[in-house]
Amino acid sequence: MPEPLACPAGVCRPGRGLSSFRAALAVGLALRLLVVALALSDRSVVPMWSEADTVSHLEPAKELVASGRFFAHGEPVVMRTPGYSWFLVPGVVFRQPVAVALVAQVLLGGAGLWLVFSLGGGYLGNFRAAAWAAWLLALEPVSIQYTSE
Repeated sequence: MPEPLACPAGVCRPGRGLSSFRAALAVGLALRLLVVALALSDRSVVPMWSEADTVSHLEPAKELVASGRFFAHGEPVVMRTPGYSWFLVPGVVFRQPVAVALVAQVLLGGAGLWLVFSLGGGYLGNFRAAAWAAWLLALEPVSIQYTSE
């Protein structure tokens, strides 16, 4: 019976890759929270969340809470999918739709980092590459900025 192939440290076993991922997760979440905090503190940005596109998601979310129907202004919403409106429901319930949505988006950003690391480490078996991929996503400007929209 042949001997199993030896794996270099960090390639087949998490080792340093896991600690590097934890650091990437912490930095990624901190950057996303910082951008959200800056966006919420800047009063010139707040009107962005009352634009037509935001309202077109928020009105059906309010109706979902009130009646369980995907309606807006008394009529069924047929031009939007209900996914983001369902995402906004907890914020409507707590009467803070913008803040709750932004915190949820930060958490989803962290989930994205975990998914990248899990795919690289678990599926491909290379935890060092997985940690590098997590770092790239943690520092990627577009995904950081998208958290605050």
